[in-house]
Amino acid sequence: MIDEIIGSTKIERFAFFEKKLANINIPESVTAIGRYAFAKNNLTDVKLESVSEIEEYAFFFNRITQVALPKIISVSQFAFSNNQLIEIQLSSGLISIEKYAFANNRLKTIVLPDSIASIGAFAFYNNELKNITIPDTIISLGEFAFFNNKISSANIPEKLTVIPKGLFMNNGLIDMVIPNQVKTIEEYAFCNNNLTSISIPNSVISIEYNAFTKNQIKKIVVEYGRGKDDPLVISKRTFDSDFYDFFTGNERKVGIYELREIETENKKKSENWVFTNPYEILGVEQDASQDDIKNAFLRFTRENHPDTGGDPQVFINIKKIFHFDI
Repeated sequence: MIDEIIGSTKIERFAFFEKKLANINIPESVTAIGRYAFAKNNLTDVKLESVSEIEEYAFFFNRITQVALPKIISVSQFAFSNNQLIEIQLSSGLISIEKYAFANNRLKTIVLPDSIASIGAFAFYNNELKNITIPDTIISLGEFAFFNNKISSANIPEKLTVIPKGLFMNNGLIDMVIPNQVKTIEEYAFCNNNLTSISIPNSVISIEYNAFTKNQIKKIVVEYGRGKDDPLVISKRTFDSDFYDFFTGNERKVGIYELREIETENKKKSENWVFTNPYEILGVEQDASQDDIKNAFLRFTRENHPDTGGDPQVFINIKKIFHFDI
């Protein structure tokens, strides 16, 4: 079989498809590997240092545990899915990772280069990633890209305006900062994690179905800057419990919503959403001018700073809601 590829620059499509290969030495002359070329074999190790192009499904369904891709600028769809990868080294010039490229492996860590611009749908689905840093060079993230991992810490890149469907579903996130350029949080984006609180920046105009269900959220902070003609639209079952009904029944969208245990008249306790109006805390009307609100905010931060005896949690919450320089 080796004789078939010695001197070749490309291994053609389906060349070694389902050949029960346990090992293969790819000559340095080879720079391209075709579609399904080594799919459905028993390979555990491959050397690809000279290869600059790998087509879709090239190593699909093997037993590869580690791979280095120093010359690959685009990892094709399903290229290494359904292996046993625990380690991959990506090119410093990598631009894109296509859908399902590394799905169904055992990756615990991944270093994404600053050159990367897009990650496709389900690209890292069903791995064991624990932390992920997504470079700010990313302009496109596919749905469910990191679905079903063990991620406890992650970020949203600064150029992303839509957090895609199921992006971090079924992980272990304990904290998440939603950047101020995000406009839409799609369905299931953060479903089934360990989030206890979330701040919604004023750029967000839509949060879709089940985006934050199956978490442990007790506090939601909705930030200042939303006008009457620019409401925040929340789908039912965006959050657990009856937050949707409480939120949509309250005209004042900006503020702090906390899930608290309330004792009713018959002495039974139940969890209810309680609203704190930040305008009342600042001592201004909701329709006050921006200058008046800013002046009230600056006065509040001077008089209620924790270093001078102010309540630290109230101080932090007000700063999250009103974004003024101090």
